[in-house]
Amino acid sequence: METGSEVVRPRHRRDALRPVAAQRPAQASSPAIQVGHAGGLWLVKLEHSRLTVATAAAVVAKVAELIPRGARRIVVDLGSVRDIDCAGVGALAEIHRLVAGHGGRAVFARAAPLVRRLIETSRLDRVIGLVPSGGIADAASPC
Repeated sequence: METGSEVVRPRHRRDALRPVAAQRPAQASSPAIQVGHAGGLWLVKLEHSRLTVATAAAVVAKVAELIPRGARRIVVDLGSVRDIDCAGVGALAEIHRLVAGHGGRAVFARAAPLVRRLIETSRLDRVIGLVPSGGIADAASPC
């Protein structure tokens, strides 16, 4: 053993085999998000195919920006999202909590079958408004 330096041994064999790049935290990417509103209804359209740990915080932050602007009825269009992980599901729950906390309602529209299944598996569909694939017109009904 050298003096002044410490030898670090992996706890598990699998850690020794993991490449160094995989041990670094993933850098967050900024998803493309379009926002529009008419009357009291706000539409947040995610144009990124993934709602994962890399993009979830940016989506929640975008919705949070709308609250001070008076957004209380928000439709989140998930039509482009094809991949979602637990951070993405958590983002949907956070959006619901954030909007409901300000006396509003957020609904989620056009979820792909895989995305819908993960939301239903997590039982989040019992809490949030998940509009059937029929579209955004159903979500636009008064809150």
